[in-house]
Amino acid sequence: MRISYSLLDSWNRGDTERAIATYFHMDMPFPEKTQKRVSAGLDIHKEIETYVKENGKFPEWFFKKQLNSPESEKKVVAKYSDEFDLSGVFDCLDGNILYEFKTGTTPATEWAQTWQLPIYFLMAELNNIPIETAYIIRWNQYTKKKDFVLVHNNQRARDLARNVVDSVAPDILAFFVKEGLI
Repeated sequence: MRISYSLLDSWNRGDTERAIATYFHMDMPFPEKTQKRVSAGLDIHKEIETYVKENGKFPEWFFKKQLNSPESEKKVVAKYSDEFDLSGVFDCLDGNILYEFKTGTTPATEWAQTWQLPIYFLMAELNNIPIETAYIIRWNQYTKKKDFVLVHNNQRARDLARNVVDSVAPDILAFFVKEGLI
């Protein structure tokens, strides 16, 4: 079974429908108010991705850090165990630095407290991708301001990711099997 941060997060929040939709790559609309924010965030994300691909740097309004050989939207799959692979898409990987883009009103520091980067660090370790640090850069499209946080890849973060996968993924697998989904 292929496990992603989004799947783990949806399941952990008790959102079984979204977990199923996430696993099967199905569109599942959010409530109308949330859908507008999600769509706006996806548009901004795509704008940054396209700019990086075309110019080899971030848009001036977004982040001023120099990029050397950026890989946008890098799809990564890592063999975790006989039962699970981990999968994810790194927003931008540049050498040993990972950049994750966020939009909206949730500060970068709050995003840094999620499981996303620990899981990405674990995926990198399993694939021998030498990520040392990650930036979470949040653009607030309402105030036109950004903030960012730098997170270091370390054993503690990777151990947290292993704990999350080991404690949440088996429940997802058991449910999917019981319901005949896989």
